[in-house]
Parts: sequence; C-alpha cells; structure tokens
Amino acid sequence: MALADQLACAGYTGAAYLICLRILQADPANLDVRERIGVLLTTEGRFDEALAELRCVADARPRPGTFYNLAAANLAACQWSDARLWLERCLGADPAHAEGCAAYPWALLECGEIEAAKSAALSALERLPDSALLRRTLARLQTEQGLE
Repeated sequence: MALADQLACAGYTGAAYLICLRILQADPANLDVRERIGVLLTTEGRFDEALAELRCVADARPRPGTFYNLAAANLAACQWSDARLWLERCLGADPAHAEGCAAYPWALLECGEIEAAKSAALSALERLPDSALLRRTLARLQTEQGLE
C-alpha cells in the first residue's frame, strides 16, 4: 500500500485507487485498504461510494481516524449534519484529534450553530494556532456574524 500512498500524495488518485483495488481483491478483509479507498473516492468526488466504504470500516473497526474520514467525506459532499455527527464521534473518542478539532467548528457553522461554532473555533485555535481551516472558520464568522 506504500506505493498507493505515494501515488495519492503525488496527485495520482486514480492509479492509487487501482492499486488499492488489487490489494483488496487479494485480501477483502483489509480494513486499511478499504479506508484508503474511501479517502481516495472522496478526493475524486465519488461521495456515495466513499461513504459506503468508510462506514464499512467504521462498523468493523470504530476509531477516531475513521470517524474523521467519514466526517471529511460528508463535509466534501456538503452533508453538514452527518459531518457534525461523525466529528462528534471522532472527538468523543479522541478529544485531542487535531483534524477533528479543526473541522468541527466549520461543521457547526454550516449547521447554523453560530455560537457553538465560535466557541469551538476559539477553543481549538488555542491548541492549533496554525490551522488554516480554523482561520477560515473564524474569518467567515467575523464576516457573517461580526465576531469580535
């Protein structure tokens, strides 16, 4: 799977996907490959397929990283409520999950939870001062709601 990861990092998601499919044919129970496929499908905008793969992994092996990947797929698909629920599961299992902490305020904002988004973003910013997503969330809050 190392080659698939290298290809994905280089932007060759289609090639990485094909390698993962071959690995999965040889080992259908390989949850790491299933999760990688879900992430690759998200990158390619194939959200329904991505969510199905990632749910399969989450059911078999519930863990914060998988919950985050499900949230990321839902965020990419503009399914804000589902993204929020998966981020809550991610942070419930690992309150310090950096990507989850950064993405949660955005999901709250998209769900219309302005005060909760503001609070979560400011709290997360203390731990993640370099997070571009948190800065975008705060800038949007400032623009839309007059955040001080």
